[in-house]
Amino acid sequence: MILKNKIRASQKLYLLAFILSLFIIGIGFYGINEMRKMNRQMQTLYADRMIPLEQLNNIRYAYLDGIIASAEQIHAKQFSNAIALQQIEASQKSIKINWEAYMKTYLTPEETILVRQTEVFMKQSDDIVEQLKLALQQENEVELSNIIKNKLYITINPLIAQLDALVSIQIKVGQKLYENNNEVYESANKKFLFLIALSLGFALPFSYYLIRNVNGLIKNLRLKNVEITQSEEKYHSILEHAGDAIFIIAEDNSIVDANQIACELLGYSEEELLRKKTSELNASDQYTAIEDQWNQLRQNTVLMDERFLLKKDGTMVEVEISRKILADGKSYIAIVRDITERKRAKEQLKTYKHFFYNSNDLASISNTDGYLEIVNPQFAKILGYTEEELKKNKVFHFIHPEDIEATTQEIEKLKLGIDTINFVNRYRKADGKYLWFESNATVDPNNGKLYSITRDITERKKTEDLLRESEIRFSKAFKSAPVSIIVSRISDGTLFEVNEATEKLLNYTREELIGKSTTELNIWVNENDRDFLVNELAEKGQLHGHDFRFRAKGGKTVIVNSSTELIELGGEQCFLCVLVDITERKEIEESLKISEKKYRNIFENVQDVFYQANLDGKILEVSPSVETYIGYKRDELIGSLTENFYWDSSDREKIYQVLQEHFKIMDYEFLLKSKTGEPIYVSLNARLITGDENTETHVDGVLRNITEKKKIELEREKMVTDILHRNKKSEEFSFIVSHNLRAPVAAIIGITKMLNSNPTVAERIELEQSLVTSAEKLDQIIRVLNEVLQIRTQITESKEDVVFSELISQIKSGIFHLIPCENTQIITDFTATDTIFSLRSFIKSIFYNLISNSIKFKQTDKDIIIWIKTSVEDEKVRIHFKDNGRGLDLDKFGKKIFNLYERFHLDIESNGIGLFMVKNQVEILGGTISVESQPGIGTEFIIELPI
Repeated sequence: MILKNKIRASQKLYLLAFILSLFIIGIGFYGINEMRKMNRQMQTLYADRMIPLEQLNNIRYAYLDGIIASAEQIHAKQFSNAIALQQIEASQKSIKINWEAYMKTYLTPEETILVRQTEVFMKQSDDIVEQLKLALQQENEVELSNIIKNKLYITINPLIAQLDALVSIQIKVGQKLYENNNEVYESANKKFLFLIALSLGFALPFSYYLIRNVNGLIKNLRLKNVEITQSEEKYHSILEHAGDAIFIIAEDNSIVDANQIACELLGYSEEELLRKKTSELNASDQYTAIEDQWNQLRQNTVLMDERFLLKKDGTMVEVEISRKILADGKSYIAIVRDITERKRAKEQLKTYKHFFYNSNDLASISNTDGYLEIVNPQFAKILGYTEEELKKNKVFHFIHPEDIEATTQEIEKLKLGIDTINFVNRYRKADGKYLWFESNATVDPNNGKLYSITRDITERKKTEDLLRESEIRFSKAFKSAPVSIIVSRISDGTLFEVNEATEKLLNYTREELIGKSTTELNIWVNENDRDFLVNELAEKGQLHGHDFRFRAKGGKTVIVNSSTELIELGGEQCFLCVLVDITERKEIEESLKISEKKYRNIFENVQDVFYQANLDGKILEVSPSVETYIGYKRDELIGSLTENFYWDSSDREKIYQVLQEHFKIMDYEFLLKSKTGEPIYVSLNARLITGDENTETHVDGVLRNITEKKKIELEREKMVTDILHRNKKSEEFSFIVSHNLRAPVAAIIGITKMLNSNPTVAERIELEQSLVTSAEKLDQIIRVLNEVLQIRTQITESKEDVVFSELISQIKSGIFHLIPCENTQIITDFTATDTIFSLRSFIKSIFYNLISNSIKFKQTDKDIIIWIKTSVEDEKVRIHFKDNGRGLDLDKFGKKIFNLYERFHLDIESNGIGLFMVKNQVEILGGTISVESQPGIGTEFIIELPI
């Protein structure tokens, strides 16, 4: 009887297990199908977006770190033309390969448009790069400098912007695919829950009936379950406390179990990871077929290899995998260790060795006995010894006798853990001569070895005295500059020299600044800014156009735009800073933020409109607030069709299409037509409501008036554009100041050195005359820069009505001495308008410069004719200046015509600032200027000014 009851109980349990298995298998098949869908979408995301993203980044890297970086390095004389040419050609090859591969991928319509535009920029960039390569091959330094300064950045920067736009498209489309995957995942979850609930609804009553008949067996099962639970706890304890990621893999390569470290390594939750197969986690080129993997496992006790695994975010992690088959023969354990850091350490060691053996400085490692163990090639090259000769003698063998005591004391400090910084002593060369060296050194406390980097400063020592003598002359040269100039020691920030503009900027006297460090004066608002500046100068030797915050005397914060060059004075590393006060501009930016916040608060509190419409667009219900939007009352709209209120009827079709595909639409912006016929910007959030059996019934939506927001965005864009324009002009002016002061100052320093070298009387007279000439040129440059600065910053004159015909008469009287003959004609036509409300001095300066240029650059075989005509278009006054002079080749000079100090006819004396001042004055007046010209025919300038 007992046996019979056991058989019956077993039969009932088998029946229960069979029915539950059917439900589980059904759910499992459904889950596998959903996972395959998501996997296909993830593969699409990788193939169509991640690979193109990598290709675009490779192209961008090749332009920036390949071509531009090589150009900067050759310009800075950091390596030879041949090496630069080799790197540029390698970058071009990489660009071509990646671009051809990228063009074979799927391109969206928007992406196709950008690709066409990008190819145009790439063609322009290729032309400039070919010019750069030709200049490198010919070793044409002048042309090379011209290309790097005036062509390369201007051509490649727009291309980089296009590549950034293509990268943004990859990210945007990838995000869309990611969101679609989430929706599929959410839908699958809901269906899973429904199937599980259905299974439980059937299985629980039936299970209860069966379990009542096998109560004794259940008790035994419970005891067994306790034992199993304890065993599982031990298993999971071992699994979770392991130091590496652990996976249990089944015969079909599905993941049966994984510890928390495995989840953290790949970025998945445990549930997500257990739904994966190893084929989904392996890089495609490293995946081995299931049968091959199991054959290898059965042939080897432990199988180890290194490979890349795919993380959830699409990135790859390099790992070391140790695999061993388990006792059941149907699964294996895989212990996975992240070796990214280990690989990175190997690469860093390789990089350090490269720097060690290719450094221009003298690098060495010596042991505790004072012998050199390792030296780089530069060490032997500079001193003239072989590597064996250097290693067989102690370091003191090469040191000047007078420096041995100081060197011994410095080594004792090193043994105490005090690093050597800028220690100076002399080393004997193989030919018996001595060189001055400056060293930085440290001792490894673990092995006692001394690591040293040494630089030859012999030439610097020779020039230190000359540099000290030139400081006074340099001080006189820059004190009168209209912008702030500071010379500061880079090591501790001690101020060596400041000009009067700096005293005004920081509100300190010169006596309060000189000899004090910036730390003592507490000038840096953020001390990290100084560290950043020092690092940039150490790396690049210069930093232009960067903003810093300084603390003036009394605590006031001033914001400056800095252009800084690394220089050497008196044997010490210093930086020369040219500072432009941009505090007022920053205050304008802050006001803009406050204004934006104020308008945003107004926008956020505008009352929204709620509405309900059927699928034909008939309005079923609408809130009364609609009247404040489009002027219609609620009763006028009920029963009307929504299509009557769209500004663009295609918007309704787009909205309905999105609702049918996704059942909702968020933040869709379009135009409504008000009762008075005016366009109203609105933002729509709507949802398609379904009834029984998922039949579509109606649309519920919320409208928000964003008209004010659109106006604010336009205003903000206008203000930002204006601020960026001013910032660009300030940066250009800072660069001009630092660039143009450097040449005459360098000339004065050079002449001074020659005067100190005991020249003959005749040579001294000639040098003194050259010194006067250089000083006069420096004074002229400063006066010109001061005039330009006054034009840009000191507009104090009130606007008034300016009569063009009167202005022409005044100018004719003032330049009669410039008119070469009575045949010069100035023909005017002011019938459209003879007046403009503007700044008289600016209008007169513009007319004067353009007329005098026409006379100055006339054709020798023709009488001078100047035509001046006005017209009015779109509330703007257009002024045409046309002559029959020499003309210009705009293909050659078009981009330089309004630049400062540009001269195009070298046979005629000119200072090169007239057209620069004209353009600046026109832009300050809110206008624009363009030019049309042909050589031998003449030139026409067209100026547009607001009425």
